[in-house]
Amino acid sequence: MDAEVKVLTWLWLLSTLLILLIACQSRPLAVTETTPTAFITPSMSVSERLAVKPLPRSNHALAYDSKRHVVVLFGGWSDKGELLGDTWEYDGTTWQKIATPTSPPARADLSLAYDAERGITMLFGGITSDSSYTSDVWFYDGQTWQQTEPSHQPPPRHSAALVYDPVEQAMLLFGGYGSGGQLHDTWKFNGTTWQEMEFLSAGPPITLPQMVYDSRREVFVLRSVVNVTTFEYDRSTWSHAPLKPEKELRIPILGFRMAYDIDRGLTVLFGGEAPAGQEGMWEYDGEKWYRPSVAALPPTRLYHAMIYDEARGVVVLFGGLADGTYLNDTWEYDGVTWKQK
Repeated sequence: MDAEVKVLTWLWLLSTLLILLIACQSRPLAVTETTPTAFITPSMSVSERLAVKPLPRSNHALAYDSKRHVVVLFGGWSDKGELLGDTWEYDGTTWQKIATPTSPPARADLSLAYDAERGITMLFGGITSDSSYTSDVWFYDGQTWQQTEPSHQPPPRHSAALVYDPVEQAMLLFGGYGSGGQLHDTWKFNGTTWQEMEFLSAGPPITLPQMVYDSRREVFVLRSVVNVTTFEYDRSTWSHAPLKPEKELRIPILGFRMAYDIDRGLTVLFGGEAPAGQEGMWEYDGEKWYRPSVAALPPTRLYHAMIYDEARGVVVLFGGLADGTYLNDTWEYDGVTWKQK
């Protein structure tokens, strides 16, 4: 990339981030009790069941419950600028709102991941109703949410990366944004206690991180909005992915999301706002980033959520923000084509 293009790219990114910051500061932070389109009942027809889905939203989170074979959704911002605190499940055909006896407070930019060893979905942190950042931990077992209070825990934050480590049977948490600004710390949670991982140097200079676990290579893959470098963590150190410059994804993308395709052994990146011609979809095989040949893509969007459904072998995408419009559409990608559900 020559110097002029590089300067223009960074000017575009800085202006976009400034607009985003102003928009976030002016956004109302009222909590709302959400009402689903409808609850599924035995008397409903197939078409009525398919019409049930969560409200339009952005900055929500998804996790995949591999024991019950459902995608779990929580929280986000509504199209009215309100925080959401609803729990939904998706089985590949229909969405179902779960009326839990207890629930975490409404929030956005939370972290959500499934603990396969303990059979629970874990929620951490986020932005809550009083504009503050939190570090609370909640467990969801498919019926209710239960808060746990470890004696030692990470500082409050939002937009942190949270991924389950199947080898150590623990959650890995990286970074996020706290009261003092961007964080670059790494923590491990074994279901009971947090442990901060200490390295010879600070973690990667990542802003608004996105992270997946590459089970084929047994490394965690990390990217951010600003830093146009891929980082990897091998359970001992963070390091730059060993990529040649021409094989790195060296463009800033605002509001993208990632999911790991276990069957194909690939990291899938979709969406976000990027320089013209660079938006859309990318894949990473551990050696290079590339644009896959896919005939049709979902509409480009920011701050959506994606997760991999292991039982059905598809990446599931829900919602997000496109041209100022909040979405509640569901898409699936099987490695060949995207299909709207």
